[in-house]
Amino acid sequence: MLNSPILDVAIGVAFGFLAVSLAAGAVVEAINSALKTRSGTLLKAVKDLVNDPNFEKLAFRLYQHALINPRGPGASVAAGAAPAPVADPAAAPLPPSQADKAAAQKNKPAYIDPKHFAEAFVDVLSRGRTAGKTLQQIAEELKDSTLIAANPQMRDFIDGIVQQAQGDIDEIKTQLASWFDSGMDRVSGAFKRRAQLASFVAALIIALLFNVDALRIAQLVWQQPALVDQLKVPAQPGAAASGAAAQSTSTRDQDVFATLKVLDQHLPLGWTPGYFFEVADAKGQWIGICKAPGFWLNVLGWLIAAFASLFGAPFWFDTLQSFVRLKGAGPSPQEKKEDRAAAA
Repeated sequence: MLNSPILDVAIGVAFGFLAVSLAAGAVVEAINSALKTRSGTLLKAVKDLVNDPNFEKLAFRLYQHALINPRGPGASVAAGAAPAPVADPAAAPLPPSQADKAAAQKNKPAYIDPKHFAEAFVDVLSRGRTAGKTLQQIAEELKDSTLIAANPQMRDFIDGIVQQAQGDIDEIKTQLASWFDSGMDRVSGAFKRRAQLASFVAALIIALLFNVDALRIAQLVWQQPALVDQLKVPAQPGAAASGAAAQSTSTRDQDVFATLKVLDQHLPLGWTPGYFFEVADAKGQWIGICKAPGFWLNVLGWLIAAFASLFGAPFWFDTLQSFVRLKGAGPSPQEKKEDRAAAA
């Protein structure tokens, strides 16, 4: 490739890691999308954040708010049903039914903007009754909300924010957004750790299925010049007689099949034919896969490929760009500015 065995090995191994990382990432993302893992993790985080594990007070009201859950039903009334009477503003809201909880969680979001959370938080605690009131009155509404009456931690938290903001509603929202963002950073860290574990498992399974052995790939790329010589089919001299021509054709076919056999046994990916069913010693007796020559080196190569996937596909793509430019155009202005332009 680049007339350098070391660079050829580095590029070949990096390509293998990139392929495994892309495949593992796609598998994990598909599983997360099917199981709605992100939205479920976010919902649990919000319930823990506002101390509403049963999803019947503050967390439930937040997920009814259009800024938090724009695809949710909110507090809408079913078609044909009479609207419920307006409740006493001073009275505590009735606990939601299981149907209401299920409806609020049906299209739950996977992401919440911190500013939207702060706006919804203030609206829910004040029940939207902020028009015509002073900042101090709004602050008192937040502290005295029935949704946090039995939640001393949240009451003390809101009281502290109100005192620090000196009744400034904009400052209250800014601090609420910062509090939510900080809490979600911790949740994001825990989610990434679980995603990395899932990515490692997926990458290990892919490495086993397709025999993505990092050590074997490096060895085969290193031996590439010798392998190319083995793949060359010798030219056959012309023959005058038809019998000699037929014999020459037969010999050439044998050479072609021999070349294909060598190629099949030296592909960087995939299993060598008969590996699982023809593992035998010199006497032709079955010795088992774990006792096969080089088996534990295969295991080490699979583990290396799986661990390498934890760096992610973008890392290995950038690594490849360090060796060779993958796109046909020249370096972009941003790459020139950052002095990242690889040699064309």
